[in-house]
Amino acid sequence: MKHLISLFFALLVSWVCMAQLKVEHGLIENKSNPLGLDVVIPRFTWQLISDKENTMQQGFELQVFQGKKMVWGSGRVSSDQSALVEYGGPKLSSHTSYQWRVRVWDNHGRVSEWSPSYFFHTAFYSPEDWKAKWIGFGAEEVKSKRAVQYYRTEINVAK
Repeated sequence: MKHLISLFFALLVSWVCMAQLKVEHGLIENKSNPLGLDVVIPRFTWQLISDKENTMQQGFELQVFQGKKMVWGSGRVSSDQSALVEYGGPKLSSHTSYQWRVRVWDNHGRVSEWSPSYFFHTAFYSPEDWKAKWIGFGAEEVKSKRAVQYYRTEINVAK
């Protein structure tokens, strides 16, 4: 019985000593999982969550993926910056979905788990990216610069 109580207290002490460190509330350009992001060099923001007082970020590592392929990894960066961190990888493709995640190191020597995966979808960056065709009646007239046909009717409203 003494061994069981000792084991319980040892587990309790180790659990209390191992304070939680995690990253949450990831934003890109101050938006949560944006669609149609029209910024060519986006900026990332996250929040450090710790149950230990006086915890500060000492470093971070940021990764951006397209599907399962990593597009860019910052490597470990010694910085306390967690707001508006600029993307530093190759040019992002137009009209493409990306995911990103981050982990941090704190001033107590701990490293967090990877944050949840966040996503963003880029906009069409240039007019050449648009492939749509004109929709509606009279498209051929507009194309050939003839008058556009208008459809109308008259109604009488009684009192």
